[in-house]
Amino acid sequence: MTAEELAEYLSFSKNWVYRKAEAGEIPGVKLGNRWRFKKSVIDKWLEKRIAAEAKAEEGEGPGSEGG
Repeated sequence: MTAEELAEYLSFSKNWVYRKAEAGEIPGVKLGNRWRFKKSVIDKWLEKRIAAEAKAEEGEGPGSEGG
């Protein structure tokens, strides 16, 4: 998918997608001057991000060492 398609899929701006791709924060491949993204790879990346956020939130509750 293109950066524009990914932006729509994630509900972010196209500029956000470009910034994150250039920084290596989202998985993609630059072919020439155009970014391309594979939906299955993006979906796995999202699952990992969501799981990591949920795990971090578990450690922030009352009675935890961090909270």
